[in-house]
Amino acid sequence: MKSRISECDWKCFEDRVQGGISLKTLANRNGVSVETIRRRLSRCVRRLLRAEQKWLAAEQRLEEMRRQLNDLSGRLHRTPPTSIARDALVVDTLSLSVRAFNGIMNIDTRLTVAALGAMTRKDLDKTKNIGTRTIDEIAEKVDRLGIPHQLWENR
Repeated sequence: MKSRISECDWKCFEDRVQGGISLKTLANRNGVSVETIRRRLSRCVRRLLRAEQKWLAAEQRLEEMRRQLNDLSGRLHRTPPTSIARDALVVDTLSLSVRAFNGIMNIDTRLTVAALGAMTRKDLDKTKNIGTRTIDEIAEKVDRLGIPHQLWENR
């Protein structure tokens, strides 16, 4: 009998809600007592309520995650891209000519753009294979990144 009722739990519940059928009619149709129908219906309602609570909790977690994502996205868009890691930019990002790049690599293979901007024109002029044109090219590329430098001084 239990298996017969568990198969018709949802059907009983739907009939009760939609058609307005009495519990006595449902019990007679399924060959069980009215009390059994009441227990099964209340169990179905409890299951539905538990499922709804889980659903609502999941929706709240999702909404919280959306808020956090929007907050992080807003922070990311407020930060200017050139100030994110100016000190960490490597000389490769300057797109220099081969002569200029090799000249800088003679100074230091791990040289950053910020360290290059801190150098003076005299410092670079002492380096082998770096002449006036190369220094001008480097100064122009560093200017495009907006990094302060002293390469235009003492021309």
